[in-house]
Amino acid sequence: MTGVVEAYDVKTELNDGKPRYALDDWRKFMSDNNMKFGDILHFTYVASQWKIVLDEVTTS
Repeated sequence: MTGVVEAYDVKTELNDGKPRYALDDWRKFMSDNNMKFGDILHFTYVASQWKIVLDEVTTS
C-alpha cells in the first residue's frame, strides 16, 4: 500500500442474496500489493466515487 492508484476489473456477484465484489485477477492484485494467503484485508466503499479502497492489510 504505497498510495499508488491501481485499477482492476471488478464485478458484482450475489452471495446468499447479498452483493459482493469480485476481482477478476486476484493473484495479480495480491502480487502487486505484496500480500500472501491468510492476510486480512480491510476495505472502505466510497459511494460518492463508486470505489473500493484498500485501507489496511493485517499480515498472518
